[in-house]
Amino acid sequence: MLDLGKIRDEIDATDDEIVRLFQHRMALTAEVAQYKIETGKAVFDAERERQKLEKLTGEGTNAFNIKGIQELFQQIMSISRKRQYQLLTENGGEEMTRVMPSDLACAAISISNGPIGVPPL
Repeated sequence: MLDLGKIRDEIDATDDEIVRLFQHRMALTAEVAQYKIETGKAVFDAERERQKLEKLTGEGTNAFNIKGIQELFQQIMSISRKRQYQLLTENGGEEMTRVMPSDLACAAISISNGPIGVPPL
């Protein structure tokens, strides 16, 4: 018989690792923001996000996990953009925080279509 306590302990350890990795990713996001401040590059890059989602969802092992990976990383990328916008604004890069309507349209298409070849759940 499975030991629920042991399974939950493993879930807790996994959650702790996810938190550690998230915080590391957010530190890297701050470095990306600094680069964008120095170069004037826009925060939102629809093509980069589309490519990233396509790669990551390709690592899913079944339709449910693929959809979950897509949703998880869309959220992570959104949080990362929010942090970059915050840092840009704090560092006088307010003009770079404006999102072009065409960027939003690209994001909407990418998100609404979902990963290539993945049926809706």
